[in-house]
Amino acid sequence: TLKILSPWKKHEQEVSATIWPANATDKSVTWTSSNEEWVRVDYDPANSLTAKIVVNRTKAGVFPFPITVTAKPNGGGDSAECDVWLFW
Repeated sequence: TLKILSPWKKHEQEVSATIWPANATDKSVTWTSSNEEWVRVDYDPANSLTAKIVVNRTKAGVFPFPITVTAKPNGGGDSAECDVWLFW
């Protein structure tokens, strides 16, 4: 869980993914956000194990539910998720 407090200006948080086993042939990941209007994920597909979670919008109040950021391995296997909560 990532809690972002008072994101009045552009807020970025670096995240990373690890692919197991270490000898996997495809070590790339596709990142997605469940709500791109509020939170997007920026990453370079050529180096997709690291990414930045970026808050797109700033408003007063509490976003009423988490925004889920997902890292899905392109070679198959289980995805990983991180819930992002926005608090002002």
